[in-house]
Amino acid sequence: ELYYSEHNYSYNFIGEKVEVDFDANFSNISVPVLLRYTFPSNKFRPFINAGGLIAYNVNGESTLYITNTENMTIETNVITDSNLFPIFQLGISFGGGLECVITPKHSLFFDVRYNNTFPSAESVYFSVSSLNFTTGFNF
Repeated sequence: ELYYSEHNYSYNFIGEKVEVDFDANFSNISVPVLLRYTFPSNKFRPFINAGGLIAYNVNGESTLYITNTENMTIETNVITDSNLFPIFQLGISFGGGLECVITPKHSLFFDVRYNNTFPSAESVYFSVSSLNFTTGFNF
């Protein structure tokens, strides 16, 4: 399996004399490596799966706006940085689903999976959690 996903984040903090706005956007391609156990059944086969994943961050950009409102003046600093995103991230993936056998060679499946990447040594800032709903056809 191979997944492409886009992630967008926005964070706002308002303090007594400072306001912080943070926007981040990045895209990644992730490949889960899973073990799957399918419960024995003829027509409907529930299954569980778990394993690891590796994510390659295709691109990423972030902007940090810091606004100080001291002494009756407003000063805004803008910091744009693309180094907040590591190129590779490792993570875990687990979930389950149901496979519906149509013919001995064909089946339809529904899958729910939780994915979580860990912050890397390059960047302690970002980890990504996602919940994926997938359907497919085996032939």
